Amino acid sequence: MNHNQILARVAELEEAMARLRQSRLAQEVHCTLRPGERFILRLIASCADTKPLLPSELARKSRVTLAAVTHHLNTLEEQGYITRQSDPDNRRQVHILLTAKGRKLVKTFQEKMFGLISHLGDAGSRQLINLIKKTAEYMTDSAPRK
Repeated sequence: MNHNQILARVAELEEAMARLRQSRLAQEVHCTLRPGERFILRLIASCADTKPLLPSELARKSRVTLAAVTHHLNTLEEQGYITRQSDPDNRRQVHILLTAKGRKLVKTFQEKMFGLISHLGDAGSRQLINLIKKTAEYMTDSAPRK
């Protein structure tokens, strides 16, 4: 590709990314949550049928520090997606539960992602995942070092 073709491709990519950020999916599902908060919310939802989770279990399952989980939980609680409930048998333990608002957000996200995967098909969804991974790898490797 020559320089002008690359510039045209950059403009096309920027336009596509702007459309994605402005899409209903981004507005409905991502609201104001950061990726780590969405991950923690989905993790809580995936375990909701078995038993309420403790913050320490969330930290272990998500492979982040307890302090990071606590920060995410504070945000999720402030926005009404989770509640914290003391364990009646051990008041030092706090269980994390989804609220109706949290369950609704997780359900909406899952429906949208299932729809996207269905729309793209198996090969297309695998291709998208690989492209996102390659993009993240490039962006990480090419980031300026401090």
